[in-house]
Amino acid sequence: MITNADDRATAQVIHALAVLADKGMLDEECWPGIARILLDQGFRWPAIRALAARDEPTEYRVLLILKDLAAQTERDLADGPIADPWDVVAGIYGRAWRFGLLDETLAMWRMDHVCFHLRGLPDDERCLGMRLLWRAMGVKEADGEYPSADVPAQAEAVLAQADSLLAPRALSYTLCEAIRAAMDDAAY
Repeated sequence: MITNADDRATAQVIHALAVLADKGMLDEECWPGIARILLDQGFRWPAIRALAARDEPTEYRVLLILKDLAAQTERDLADGPIADPWDVVAGIYGRAWRFGLLDETLAMWRMDHVCFHLRGLPDDERCLGMRLLWRAMGVKEADGEYPSADVPAQAEAVLAQADSLLAPRALSYTLCEAIRAAMDDAAY
């Protein structure tokens, strides 16, 4: 059981990413590095230790370990709410933007790529993170062939709201940077 609020917020992020593992949101080759950062931050889930020990991860093996990680983090979060995975994904973009890891235009293009996974999901499952991802797609479309001067302001508004979906200390700069690199490697 995790009692520290900051650790709980980080666990929410890791749980969401593990739950979405089959969507390919993060390149599996990046998980060992993410796991090592988590170990350095004091997290000790057995699945994190298994990922950190892997030098050449195979997609199948990583997916199995991530399934275990999802169950382990869910147990640790059982005494409270669990964040919606799409809120976390949108929040990662917002936090990465706030940390200066990507600009607002690139964020809109990357968030647009995520919308592929949202198609076909029932309307009643549309959390704020999903709505922000769809808004990002709209902003990106407005920045198409004839870019609008309003795009940066619209993108910043989307990203500021997305950033607010994560607790203030849910991601350290180092962890956010590693997660964004893994998302970028997977074209998200």
